[in-house]
Amino acid sequence: MNTKDPFLEGRGISTNESRFSFPLITEAVISVVDANINLVWVMAEFKKTKTPRFIIEHIQHFFSDEDMRAKDQLWKEHCAGDLREFTDNDFGRNFCRFLSNVPKQSDTGEENQKLYTFIRNTRDFLNDFHHLNATALDKARVILNEPTRTSIDDNAFDKICVEYITALHNLFKFKKR
Repeated sequence: MNTKDPFLEGRGISTNESRFSFPLITEAVISVVDANINLVWVMAEFKKTKTPRFIIEHIQHFFSDEDMRAKDQLWKEHCAGDLREFTDNDFGRNFCRFLSNVPKQSDTGEENQKLYTFIRNTRDFLNDFHHLNATALDKARVILNEPTRTSIDDNAFDKICVEYITALHNLFKFKKR
């Protein structure tokens, strides 16, 4: 699945020999994902205490702040747990109910299926990673299309997280009328 984000192309920040893109997710992308995920949650009557914007910005801080990462050895697992919340709780059915109340999406049916599959696979990875399941590595190999990957390092985790937010953003883009 091609989830390249034109907003992030060739950009990243350097933190101790490591390059992360998650902190550079743009305000425009965050706004679209935040607004739409919030609407799905409201329509499904979820009682969430944190907004998608808060979650994304909090995770951006983790990627940006070496001290935060050093203080929390499970920072990636915590981030994975927060991100998977976006598409948990029967997201497919709740999203369809949401879509019936908004303009049609611009993607074809086949593109939607690829997007849904990618989002579902990433949610499953995030869930397994959050729960420290060894199967997370197998799922990361599929998502990253790297069958020989032996670990989920910071850069791989960054890439998966960015592609997940980008896929959600792409899912929420509508045709211009």
